[in-house]
Amino acid sequence: MLNYRIYRDGTIIEYFTKHKSKDRDIVTWKPPKNEKPKEYKINKKLIRSASLACFINKRTKHLLHIVLTLPENIDLKYSNKAFSNFIDNIKKNRGVKNYVFVVERQKNRRIHYHILIEINYISYKYLQKAWEIAIFNVTGIKHITHNSVRAHNPIVNNIKQMMYYLTKYISKNTDTFNSRCYGFSNDLVLYKDIDELEISHFQEIFNIEIQFKLVFESDFFAVFKILDKFLINLNKDFF
Repeated sequence: MLNYRIYRDGTIIEYFTKHKSKDRDIVTWKPPKNEKPKEYKINKKLIRSASLACFINKRTKHLLHIVLTLPENIDLKYSNKAFSNFIDNIKKNRGVKNYVFVVERQKNRRIHYHILIEINYISYKYLQKAWEIAIFNVTGIKHITHNSVRAHNPIVNNIKQMMYYLTKYISKNTDTFNSRCYGFSNDLVLYKDIDELEISHFQEIFNIEIQFKLVFESDFFAVFKILDKFLINLNKDFF
């Protein structure tokens, strides 16, 4: 039985096969129907893991960080359709394989997409045109400005830049949205499930007492966290 799930971002979940509390009755409980609209939040554990997977396993010299903005306050449900069209375009026509993105809401309520893409170079004019076409096809709005695609310090070629990206655009993002607000390519491996025998090999690489900390524990599972300074070793040595 697989008792442990280890994420690239350093999160380790241990599932207990036997619950610690023997007196607790486990009953099936269904919450009442909630008419409140569904809210979406960025899953930081998954995005951190996806970003690290994209960076560690890149087949290019570096990743590119680009920002897509919208011409006006378009609802996220519609802008997500435009974004999907944009991603399909650069995957098909420019050979982009892996990517990670998060949504950021500005103070003026406009939506930005922060994207990491696995490619060495892609024309700024091409990105601008592809994004404008994607917006027009979904909303009918013709974006006439020339700053809807931004690439300030776009090259991400070391782990310090990656951790800065994770901290600035992901870790501090606590907004809720009415639609999907993060995503990544399907080929990225974010975690590994292992059993009790395999965990001994893992413990040979990382000393739990020094490099782990317990962040949550219940009758059903426990969550540990590896310190950030060991993430590179984790991703290179274990995945």
